[in-house]
Amino acid sequence: MGYKLKEGENNYLPPSFLKEFVRYDYVPPGIDRSKDDILNSIAKARMVFARHKVKVRQGSSVDQLLSRAEREIRKSSGIRARAADLQYVIALTGLLIGLADEKGISILLDRIAKSNMETSCVKPSQGKDAVWELSCMSTFQIGAIHTRLAEPDIVIDIGEGDYGVACKKVYSENSVEKCIAKGVKQIADAQMPGFIALNIDELLIPPRRLMYAMDQETLRGILQGYASDFRARHLSTLEKYGQEGACDGFILSATKVGWLLTTRQWVQITVNLHAPMQSTKAPGSVRLDKLGRLTANADGLEAWVAKVGGKAFGL
Repeated sequence: MGYKLKEGENNYLPPSFLKEFVRYDYVPPGIDRSKDDILNSIAKARMVFARHKVKVRQGSSVDQLLSRAEREIRKSSGIRARAADLQYVIALTGLLIGLADEKGISILLDRIAKSNMETSCVKPSQGKDAVWELSCMSTFQIGAIHTRLAEPDIVIDIGEGDYGVACKKVYSENSVEKCIAKGVKQIADAQMPGFIALNIDELLIPPRRLMYAMDQETLRGILQGYASDFRARHLSTLEKYGQEGACDGFILSATKVGWLLTTRQWVQITVNLHAPMQSTKAPGSVRLDKLGRLTANADGLEAWVAKVGGKAFGL
């Protein structure tokens, strides 16, 4: 989540920066991890499951995912087909370590341990749904926003009391409205203002089909195009639920692994497109705008890196 400066500068925006923003399509700085960092993260992630008394069965989907990543890293293989798996494991282990102390995380860990977590599977998965909730939570914490796991899925504090986040992952074009309607009901049942964080990864290019580009900005532009196209395709549905005040609006998120032709490295790119469906002065739009400004600053990044390991870049 984040902003671009009006003049088009696209680097990290520190809190002291004069913030003149025009859109929410920039992502915060990332975290670089060495081979040892990743191996340590995998070991620590397994310990998180054990600490919460969640059994990861040998040969289960998540066990195979972690074990394959360990093997790939140790032999320094550049096997293209596994690039998506490895990047996914890097992200997953960081989430498990960084959020290990959150109250209620045991339920999400159990879903991850029992579900199909393979990147090649695009069928509905409670485990992947759980990872999406954790991913949203990490984004807010990197923005130094107080969070907790509670109905609708996450509750955050942007200085205006409880603000609900319904985290929904879409697995097919035909299920978009059903998914949004469920999120709206969750927000209503929680009896607080809120928005829907909608993950559309499974609607992008096929699993294991990787993207190639000269640089990260090109890859990001491709993903921004996918997110914008999704918004256009489903605009009537988004407006139906957003304009009625059932929710403040939406954050559309897309993540994909790509190969940079100039630097010859794999990277994982995430784009978050804010989509308020109300007038700019409506309370819901104002809240979403405030959320965007908080997450753009990434004031909690150093604290997050201290928990999950690695080195922050883009500062």
